[in-house]
Amino acid sequence: MLIYYRFNNFCSFNCDSEFSMSAPTGKVKKRFPDNFVETGEGFDLLKSAVIVGENAGGKSNFINSLKYLKSLFVTNSQVKSVRPYVNAASLNNEKNPVQKFELCFKANNGKVYVYELQINEYSILLEKLQVLKKKKETPITLFEVVRNEDGAWRAVSQNISGLSASMNKFLLGDGLKPGANIGLIVSKFALLGDEDALAVVDWVTNTLYPESLSEQTADDVMKLDADMHILEDERYLEIFRMVDYSICGIELDKEKPYSKTIIIRKDDKGNLFRRELQMDSTGVREFFAW
Repeated sequence: MLIYYRFNNFCSFNCDSEFSMSAPTGKVKKRFPDNFVETGEGFDLLKSAVIVGENAGGKSNFINSLKYLKSLFVTNSQVKSVRPYVNAASLNNEKNPVQKFELCFKANNGKVYVYELQINEYSILLEKLQVLKKKKETPITLFEVVRNEDGAWRAVSQNISGLSASMNKFLLGDGLKPGANIGLIVSKFALLGDEDALAVVDWVTNTLYPESLSEQTADDVMKLDADMHILEDERYLEIFRMVDYSICGIELDKEKPYSKTIIIRKDDKGNLFRRELQMDSTGVREFFAW
């Protein structure tokens, strides 16, 4: 059961944004007693909510932010920001902008958790898991880890007991090179069988279900970002020219690289010819993608 979701620096969102399922107070609440449920922790939560807004108002981006966060749990591979999902203004104004995500929810085991994640284009910067027994009480921190400027992990708080020194190394990546990726800490706790971590991973992967009409998925965006790093490598052109040495340059289209990228050729007289990749031969298109 979702209580609230907060995020920042995702697509068109460039400020702290929050979606809350808390029921309104006062007369509205009294007039519609069947529209909300009460939890033992003191939350009055709406049974349903509708998001409305004008075209290009951010509705799909809101859903996609949840889909992206969920994808980090599902794949648990390289946990970092991808450029197509980072706010354009922050990319221009900041050297390495930080994305923030925070989920508060009641899991299937009946506990209320607060999970926070901060990432940049290289790795996780902060990850924290708390359990909340009462709405107005201070949450109890189960673990909190941050990454130092040199790339090393540091445990700020760790209240999950029964872990050996070797398990702590497994969780925090002790001895890893600066900037090395080690995946989500909460997923590693789940692999160790911790009940709270298992409940969080289970809720995000199996209960949280963000869907929209958009054909674009988080996996597509992550793959496109990885592809662009390859396509922008200065060595790529030399490899691509193996299919046709008349090719002397490419102008990448970052939104549709496999169709709108411009292929530039030069004939034996020095004349330049430009053509969209989608208009080129099947062999050239396949070699480009390969």
